[in-house]
Amino acid sequence: MQPRDRARLLLRFGLSVASYLAITVAGALLFSSTQAFTWLVVATVVLLLVSLRNTWDLLVTVGEVALGRD
Repeated sequence: MQPRDRARLLLRFGLSVASYLAITVAGALLFSSTQAFTWLVVATVVLLLVSLRNTWDLLVTVGEVALGRD
């Protein structure tokens, strides 16, 4: 595995884990803090972007395999 691929993998999973933690903390603090809702929205948007990127990568990989390219 190349260092660039390793960094991309770490960034992808790191963003997902950070977003899930932010959603959990913001959900817990939602009733006691006014900025918790803002963090909840930001974390949700980050998760949506990461899932969109992962879906695109999956579709490209499946398309390449279906067309017989390596």
